Amino acid sequence: MLLSLHIENIALIRKLEIDFGPHFNVLTGETGAGKSILIDSIGLLLGDRFDKSLIRTGETEATVSCLLCELAEDTLSQLGEMGISPDEDGCVQLSRCVSADGRSRARINGISVSLTQLKSVGEAAISILGQGDHQLLRDETAYRAFLDRFADDHKELDAYDDIYRQYTAVSAEMTKLSGDESERIRKMDMLRYQLREIEELKLTPGEDRRLLEEEQVVKSAERIEKNARYAYTALKGAEKANVLLWLEKSAAALEKLGDVVPDAAAMAEQLKECAYKAEDVAGQVYDLLAFHHDEDPEAVLDRLETRLAAIERLKKKYGASVDEILTYAAKVRGELQTLSCADDRLIELQQQKQRLEEQLEEKATRLHEVRVAAADALSARIVETLRYLDMENVAFSVEVNRLPQTKEGNYRAHGCDDVGFLISANKGEAKRSLAKVASGGELARIMLAMQTAISGRENVRTFIFDEIDTGVSGKTARKLGVKLLSLSRSVQVLCVTHSAQVASLSDAHYKISKHSDGERTQTQVVLLDEGGRLDEISRIMGGISVTEAQRRAAAEMIGERETVLSGF
Repeated sequence: MLLSLHIENIALIRKLEIDFGPHFNVLTGETGAGKSILIDSIGLLLGDRFDKSLIRTGETEATVSCLLCELAEDTLSQLGEMGISPDEDGCVQLSRCVSADGRSRARINGISVSLTQLKSVGEAAISILGQGDHQLLRDETAYRAFLDRFADDHKELDAYDDIYRQYTAVSAEMTKLSGDESERIRKMDMLRYQLREIEELKLTPGEDRRLLEEEQVVKSAERIEKNARYAYTALKGAEKANVLLWLEKSAAALEKLGDVVPDAAAMAEQLKECAYKAEDVAGQVYDLLAFHHDEDPEAVLDRLETRLAAIERLKKKYGASVDEILTYAAKVRGELQTLSCADDRLIELQQQKQRLEEQLEEKATRLHEVRVAAADALSARIVETLRYLDMENVAFSVEVNRLPQTKEGNYRAHGCDDVGFLISANKGEAKRSLAKVASGGELARIMLAMQTAISGRENVRTFIFDEIDTGVSGKTARKLGVKLLSLSRSVQVLCVTHSAQVASLSDAHYKISKHSDGERTQTQVVLLDEGGRLDEISRIMGGISVTEAQRRAAAEMIGERETVLSGF
């Protein structure tokens, strides 16, 4: 449930804080007052794209946050996987900050999350049905998803989809292996040539790096020879005056003072340790001198450059380093193995495909049965709602037709069913596809009927209807309001409306208006008291100025609300 909404620096809104009630909340106001801004702001918390031009003039960023409570178990589990827990009252805060430079930051309970994670949690808690969303009913491809939401068949659907993914992977591999035989032979010849070219060089991991280091050493041979010889001579090579000799003599001299100087023995040991380290360094320096005497530096350099040039030729074809070339070679070996064993692999894949088809058929049949049962129930619920909403002669049905199976199979993602919504709004007319015959007003009523039917079967606890009453008026609008009021007894409902028939039935009525201080214009939202509510309903009823007759009619509509509630 949406407890509160906080908006800063979006369009005409400088700062806005709204607390919502748990049942039927309506928002009304003059055209252009900012009703759509509120819905768009909530949409940002559901991952909608943001147009940076909506940031309030003169500001560099905008923020939207909301507080949610009474979350479903699935949503709580989802949060748990992110390492996020509700507060002690069971609430979580969603927030999103967007900048004029296009950057966006999302948080849940103050913890940074990806926009995808924010969207996932937001959509699990809030459903927005906008002014154009009922047009989804003109898209026949959307009918299957509507039916599945009502059927709550995710277990059967997940089981089918899991097998279907395996089936498509096996089919794709079979297609790859079943290509033209001559093409397979050509590819194998090419792969053998590439592998032979790499293997002939007998590369070792990291060889290019080691060769470059060695090349650098050889190019510096003269400098190394001069300095290494000097260091070795000073450390050990000089016959009468070298570091090791003087360290040893100094240590021996100090040892002779051990009986009169308490620290002499310790100092002698330190000098001996220095001598050991100097001896070790002298050995390493000698190895440098020996390395440069083993082979002519020019010959060594020629050998290194030849090897590096050969490696460079392979790099241009197979990778940016020796390690990448060796990885590519391993991949080629695998492809050759697969292609050379293609016939055996095809037989194995064909057997796998047959087993998967048998499992798919079983899962598809079960899914079809669940959908058929749900289709009958959904049809009855929608007809009941539509007849209440003054479509007395409506005939509506959800039809589920199993796709015929061919020799090659006819399996698709999400099952093997075509789902159709058929309607006849008038007596004597045959039912036809909803997408082709329904008017805008009928679509709005059908969408409300659909949401009403689905609401009790989903985790969503807040439904937002943005001018769903467009194209509906009079008695029908009143009945639509009654349906929204009824729906709000089980879930939270927010409704943006221009209809007095709908607004007068609300539990909480918010007026959206804009005001100017002479320099800037701002949008404000006020929770109306009984007097303010009467004024606003009277205004909505129309006319240049509000008459006493309109106020009496408004008071009568508001007064009927308790009678309507008692009928639930």
